[in-house]
Amino acid sequence: MNNFFYYLLFSSAILFYGIGLGRIVMIHDNYKSLLFAFLRTLIIVELTSIVAGFFTRTVLSRLNLFDFFPFFTLIIFLFFTALTNYVIYKAVKDFSFDFSTTFLFSLLAVQESSNFIELSVIAMACVLTFYLIQILLVAFKKRFDFFVPPEKIHAVSLIYINIAILIFSIFAWNVSWLNPCGLM
Repeated sequence: MNNFFYYLLFSSAILFYGIGLGRIVMIHDNYKSLLFAFLRTLIIVELTSIVAGFFTRTVLSRLNLFDFFPFFTLIIFLFFTALTNYVIYKAVKDFSFDFSTTFLFSLLAVQESSNFIELSVIAMACVLTFYLIQILLVAFKKRFDFFVPPEKIHAVSLIYINIAILIFSIFAWNVSWLNPCGLM
């Protein structure tokens, strides 16, 4: 449970690693499409992470080919993406998908985990953080509808400023940079 909250808040894939930060400002206006995208992304990331983690720990580690795990993770990711696209396309004709963000979530989960439970928890926390921040940014966007920014400032700039404030508020507890021993 500690890993879940750690990767959900303090080591968030979006806020700490920057995965999907450019994509997150393209906010879904419809909550139904957001829920559908969340479920689809969660399924793809979880399946990819578990299978890639298993393959990495069983095959690649025995052959001392651990450096090739991103390539094999990409192949597994493409398989599950194609499978999911086929199933979803049969049910729903219109969908959008972000390739790089979901692949990097899977890669992060495989890299950072030491067992399969951690792998699943990290993958779930990455996806959940991505969509929780999108919901938060929808609230910011609705708040900006009441406020007309000056001509020189775009709404996207205000969203990035709000993301920066969010990052500062989450990481304000970390005062390790105040340590005088690190400066000597």
